[in-house]
Amino acid sequence: MRKPFLIAVLAIALFSAAAIARLQPAPAVVALTHVAIVDPSGTATQRDRTVVVSGDRIAQIGGTGEVTIPPAARVIDGTGKYLIPGLWDMHAHVFTHRGDAFFPLYAVAGVTGVRDMHTVVPMAEIQEHRRRLAAGTLIGPRLIAVAGPLIAGPSGQGRFPSQCVVSTPAEARAAVVARKRMGVDFIKVHGGLSQDLLLAIADEAKQQGLPVLGHAPGRPEDASDAALRSIEHNTGVRMSGSPDAAALRKQNAASVPEEGVGFVIQNLRRRAKARFDEQTAQPLFAKFRANDTWLVPTLVQGLVWQYLADGTLPYPDWLRYMPRSFTSTWKNSPGFQNPSAQDLVEGNNDLRIAVEIVAAMRRAGLKLMAGTDANGPFPALIPGISLHEELSLFVEAGYTPAEALRAATLAPAQFLGREGDFGTVEPGKIADLVLLDADPLVDIRNTRRIQAVVLHGRFLDRNALDEILSRLEAAAPNQ
Repeated sequence: MRKPFLIAVLAIALFSAAAIARLQPAPAVVALTHVAIVDPSGTATQRDRTVVVSGDRIAQIGGTGEVTIPPAARVIDGTGKYLIPGLWDMHAHVFTHRGDAFFPLYAVAGVTGVRDMHTVVPMAEIQEHRRRLAAGTLIGPRLIAVAGPLIAGPSGQGRFPSQCVVSTPAEARAAVVARKRMGVDFIKVHGGLSQDLLLAIADEAKQQGLPVLGHAPGRPEDASDAALRSIEHNTGVRMSGSPDAAALRKQNAASVPEEGVGFVIQNLRRRAKARFDEQTAQPLFAKFRANDTWLVPTLVQGLVWQYLADGTLPYPDWLRYMPRSFTSTWKNSPGFQNPSAQDLVEGNNDLRIAVEIVAAMRRAGLKLMAGTDANGPFPALIPGISLHEELSLFVEAGYTPAEALRAATLAPAQFLGREGDFGTVEPGKIADLVLLDADPLVDIRNTRRIQAVVLHGRFLDRNALDEILSRLEAAAPNQ
């Protein structure tokens, strides 16, 4: 059995048909009473409300005692609880060469939607996963958008399974057409693409009705002009915001790959020479605003440097749920081969500067979304819980808790044009919800205090969530 089907192993070995029925029963009418509704759009929290969920939609919301609860409804007392929209991870790798055995972890962490940024399995299999998720025979988040295999240029660093490397505009256009036939939701571009290749991809994608997003292969301002809808990891922003940008780009163009050193380490060493200056970055930020370019900074990637230095994580308890075959490869991740002591110091400094850049972007009024790169080339990123750490880093960058929450709820819905279905707790919207034990607007870390998750209209209480975790922990040593 191929690794991309590890989720099938989990579904069979961990969750029998009986267990699935118990953990995720068919949608019914659920009424949450006396609950406080948190609105990521910034309006005041609505207190002592009753929320009625029927099927997979929110049927009614009103003051407790004012809403007629259907007789057959399951009534949940939400006194002292806070209800938020389901969280979205806008940069994840669910279907990777390491397997996709992580759906349940997303759900338990309240992540009800993911944007998959590179896949190694056929789209027909992904559509089957979507069907099973909707039917409740698989516990996990919605696959809200899927890229298929990414498109890179011949000089791109890092080689990923199933990626397509193009060298001419004709090849670039053909790669877009091929992905359209696969049924992808968008085109993801990666490194090594010259501007003429990027423009060919963007033009063909426009003709095919597909948005383009991903890394900024050259300068981020050029990627923005090429109509990338979102730029991931803030690639190139630190360089473009440096007074020394021109000289550093010339040096980088003349540099040769370092033998035996991981490509992420090499990129770090190049980036470490750039002094970010907020004033210098203003023309770039103005271009992002003018072109309506969104940013997904994936700040949480920076946790890898502390992990490589001493093995620590901010969420150590979650390691017990991870397949050992996955975590055992972290220290030998190919992008991080042979880091020096100075690299580890620079890595932690890189995270600090990345947080400063996000703070500057907030001041510039740019549009940001929360994403993690979980399951991608960066080790130490545990699916689900890493998104909560990303929200904490947003707050560290000066975001209010409400603004950070918006970056993982309403902002992604707006980016995708799906705010009619997602992003806030309102009648008629899809019932992907998270019930919290404490107010996330007081402390963003309260998003981790999950009492229940409503996923595809199915109510998973704390007992069900704990049972999922127990089964994952039992299976982890053998996965």
